[in-house]
Amino acid sequence: YVKEGDILCKLDDSALKTEETQQQIACNTSEAAEIQARSAYETAMIAKQEYLEGKYLQEKQTIEGEILVAKEEERRAKQFLDYSRMLFSKGYVTKLQLEADAFACDKAEMSRKTAETKLMVLDEFTKAKMLTQLDSDIKTAEAKLKSEQHSHELDREKLALIQTQIEKCVIKA
Repeated sequence: YVKEGDILCKLDDSALKTEETQQQIACNTSEAAEIQARSAYETAMIAKQEYLEGKYLQEKQTIEGEILVAKEEERRAKQFLDYSRMLFSKGYVTKLQLEADAFACDKAEMSRKTAETKLMVLDEFTKAKMLTQLDSDIKTAEAKLKSEQHSHELDREKLALIQTQIEKCVIKA
């Protein structure tokens, strides 16, 4: 006599058990890849925020400080050159000293222009280039994450299918 739920027959499931073990390993590997892809995606998102709210602003402020200093140096150099011209006209300063002061004035103007160009390059080119690269990194990481999620889901489905087949190896009343 058999009662409902008693095992009537158990088929050889050793090949399925081996396949289940291999699929469990594949499932664990794809899960690790998904976790790594998620981390890369989150890191890419943070990198963009870090650039916009940190590195870019910091670099911009540094250059703006350079411009401010260069403008002040240029103003002082112009004042000193004007003073030197007046002294030269009265014979108190040599032509060589006047030329040196004119050179210092030109140098200060060039420093200001260089700093302003630096700011323009940062705003118009470097920022755009960095944002393009960071957006590309985000999109790449997002695509990789979706791919790894899909792979992991397929591996889990295959594992569930194998486990269902193993369960069917036991025939019950």
